[in-house]
Amino acid sequence: MPGRPVNYNFLLHDVQRGHHGSPDRVGGQPGHGPVDKPWPPELDYYYGFVMQLSVDGQRLRVPGVIAIQLFQPIDDGDNPTPNIVHIPPAGTGNTAQDVVVHPLAQELDIGFETIEEPDEEPDSLPTVESLAIFKSKLGGLDPWENDTGGRKFLGQIKESQVDLNFAGLNCGLYLETSGLVVAELR
Repeated sequence: MPGRPVNYNFLLHDVQRGHHGSPDRVGGQPGHGPVDKPWPPELDYYYGFVMQLSVDGQRLRVPGVIAIQLFQPIDDGDNPTPNIVHIPPAGTGNTAQDVVVHPLAQELDIGFETIEEPDEEPDSLPTVESLAIFKSKLGGLDPWENDTGGRKFLGQIKESQVDLNFAGLNCGLYLETSGLVVAELR
């Protein structure tokens, strides 16, 4: 259908236990070593790697970045909103394999399926087709916010599909006008 956005969704049958070469992954060692972290070096032990998403220009578009990584505090009682680390094109591979990994982040490879979804949120009760706007996905309609304040909706992650802890909420990813990606739990 012309004019309708194409979105990429996480599908449970495309999530494979263990790492099998996908650049999009949960847990285990990330493919790239984090360079510029949004916390001071003395707190490296406090934040654990949970997920890496490649910036491929189709599923995910973030200028000047080849991947984003999500890190969460390891303390279960702390705010589970992920901190985003941006991996620049000159980012190095994680050869040291010494990144702190969150203990709850099981090793998973993530695959995507292309689907179409509505241009806007349905006015009536959801149909099977419109329920895609609430799934884990990159791109498409932001089901939680009508006015993004100039930010661009990049996608959302449901904790149940990737075995993470977002306090029972979904993790929304947004591109700020500054070019930084931020996460919000909704």
